[in-house]
This record gives sequence, C-alpha cells and structure tokens, in this order.
Amino acid sequence: MQNHPSRREEALELLRKVADDLAGGSEVLSCLRNYRRAQRLLGGDEGWVAMELDGYPMTEMPSWRIRRTNVYWQGKGSYSSMEAHADVCIRIPVGELYVIRDKGGRVNNCDRVKTSKDGVVWVSAKLSPTSIEVILQRISERLFDLVSSDIVSLKFGGTAESVFGEYQKAVSQAMSKLGIEDNTQNAYENLQGGNKASWRISALACRNILGDLGRKLYQAPEKAYPYIEVHGKPMPVGLKNEVNRIRAYLHQNNIGADSLLAQMLQPLYEEACRGKSDINYKEAQSILINTYVFVGELARRTNMQPVTELHRPELTASSKKQANSTVD
Repeated sequence: MQNHPSRREEALELLRKVADDLAGGSEVLSCLRNYRRAQRLLGGDEGWVAMELDGYPMTEMPSWRIRRTNVYWQGKGSYSSMEAHADVCIRIPVGELYVIRDKGGRVNNCDRVKTSKDGVVWVSAKLSPTSIEVILQRISERLFDLVSSDIVSLKFGGTAESVFGEYQKAVSQAMSKLGIEDNTQNAYENLQGGNKASWRISALACRNILGDLGRKLYQAPEKAYPYIEVHGKPMPVGLKNEVNRIRAYLHQNNIGADSLLAQMLQPLYEEACRGKSDINYKEAQSILINTYVFVGELARRTNMQPVTELHRPELTASSKKQANSTVD
C-alpha cells in the first residue's frame, strides 16, 4: 500500500520549493501562487499574499506598493492633465504588473496617497519597467522572510521558538547590562525600512554594536595588549581598534583563536562595515542575525563583566599563532 504524504508534508515541500525558487531568482508570481497553495493545504491565513495576487482593497496598502511617478488625472471618459512626481498606490494584482512591465502602458485606476478634500483622487500612473522591478523585488524579499519563518515553524514547531527565545533573552540581558541596547533596536527597525538607505543604517548599527562591545567590555588602561603579538609587537587596543579590543576580551576569558566567537568576529565586522556602500535586504538581515548570535554566544561564554585589569591568560602560548592574523 502506497503511503501518500500528509497535507502538512505536502505544504512543507511547497514552501521549500518557494524558498528555493526565490533564492534562485524565479519570478515572484509563481512563488506567490505556490505559497497560496501551501496555506490552503494547511488551512492557514494567506494574509498580504492574497492581496498581491488579487489586488489591494482601499483599506490596505503596504509601503512597497507606493511609487512616485508621473500621473494623469482622470476626466470624463479619458485621462487628461499630467502631473509629475506624485505618490500613488499601485493596487493591481502582481500578474498585471508583469503585463505592464513587458508590454508597457499605464496603470489605470490608481489613487493618490494625498487625496483631495472631496475624497479619493483617481489617476492613471506611468510606471517604468525599472519601477515595476523595484516593487517585484520588495515582494520577493518579504515573501522569502515569510516562507523561511513558516518552514521553521512547520519543521520544528515550538522547539525553534524555545531555542531562539533563549538567545533573545541572553542578548537582551547582555545589552541591557552594558547599556547598549539602542543600537540593537536601531538595527531591527531599519531592517524593516524597505529601502537601501535603511538597510545600510541597519548594517552600520550592527557595526556600532561590535564597537560598543569593544569599548564597554575592554576597559584596561593599556593601549597595547601584551599577550597577543601582531608582527612581533603587542596588539594595539586603542579606542579605534574595536575588533582587537573584543579579541583581547575573549583572550582574557580564555577563549582561543580557534573558537566560534573568535572566528566569527573579523568577518562579521567586515560585513557590517559594508553598510558604508549599497547593501540589499537579505545581506542586512544576515548581518543582524549573525550579530545577534555573536552577542548571544559572548553572553553564554563569558559573564559580560568588563576587563579593567589584565592578567596572564592560560592561552598565552597558543596565542602566538595569531601574530599574522588580520587586525583592525
């Protein structure tokens, strides 16, 4: 007798396909349809995905569906009077966006974000293929986050929530203890901002978290750390040497260069510094998640007590291997 997959298993496979297709650059329309199929198998709520497929009602409008473009006022039987650079709500289904992107034309029956005193002002909007691609990219990013969360929930249920809940609690307590929780909130809020400028701010906030950790945790007066040598000299640990200060703090807590924390530190800092240039949503999200994990591991492995006086760590002999490592 052949075993048929349960509705839950079938939905999970569909969600995995959606995640793989999005990661591979597939068109978001088919991914939205497969997500809808998965939710119907589960009896779940399609949420904003249904509105992307069917069109948005007057009561709903996400930020990624608002575009600044040339609009044409709606007259009797036709459109007249063009106005440049007005913010309009693009309510049509995703499928129609693809048609307009490929064949050109206007998006009719749009409403201006700033309406008149008499009520809704209906306009026709001229959208370039680039502008439509921006909308589709925003949809793809949000769908990927949604699908990733759903897969974890289906596969692990409360186990994942419990595991990550422990990290969240540890990070929150560590940040609060050091008085540097503002950058964590700044990073999270800007990740949700929906544009490249906010994603850059999110990444730089993560860099600032690492800088704060270096300054708060390493408070010894020495400007060079004598137990790690770099090119034959003690490692510099001035206020601008943020990564080195964390490395010295780890070393004082007998956490060696081959530990997960030490190996994460330099690459994570370099990634966070990429916020100085353009960065996309998934990159900013990865930086925030890894910063969160780093702080969680740091809280788990140490007591997060600042080092104010140096002592000779047990790892001193092996630390000589760090002589040629990258330092900031």
